[in-house]
Amino acid sequence: MSQSSAQYVLLGTIVKPHGYQGSFLVRTDAGQSSALGYVSTLFLKHAENYQPYSVVESAWMPKGWKITLQGVAEESAAQALRDQGIFAERAELKALESNEFYVSDLEGCRVVDADSGETVGTLAAVEDLRTDTRIGHALWNIALPSKKILAVPATSHFIARVDATKREIYVRHLDSLGKGNTK
Repeated sequence: MSQSSAQYVLLGTIVKPHGYQGSFLVRTDAGQSSALGYVSTLFLKHAENYQPYSVVESAWMPKGWKITLQGVAEESAAQALRDQGIFAERAELKALESNEFYVSDLEGCRVVDADSGETVGTLAAVEDLRTDTRIGHALWNIALPSKKILAVPATSHFIARVDATKREIYVRHLDSLGKGNTK
């Protein structure tokens, strides 16, 4: 039986093993305030299903969250999970404040020019660029009506505001990106 992806929220990405006993480091946009600090069950996606794992340990570290899951007991097992997303059930998460959102919930949102009010396109995907120090932590890939993708750095210079309730993202300064940033 296939599970609904809407009931799961992406909390972060497994970066690398941490130690020799199956722990691993998770990178998350929420930093120290991530739900990784309090959820008791995390999920890994295998094919179309989400596999639950009980959390044995979660600890904030300077480079992300150190997570230990029951059933992942060796460094090689943690290494095999590298670059996978780690999820939580939406029902287990605390309620969001009015100005908070999960980035994974934004895909498909209408993208609007903050100055003109015109529709630019839709958010097609969020690409993590944590290793690229030239720009912010992510690129928000906007599908344009021309079928091209415009890669926009997820910084306050370009992202004016997000209205998760209306499923709208307001952007500005897109003209400064030039044609070289379309895919």
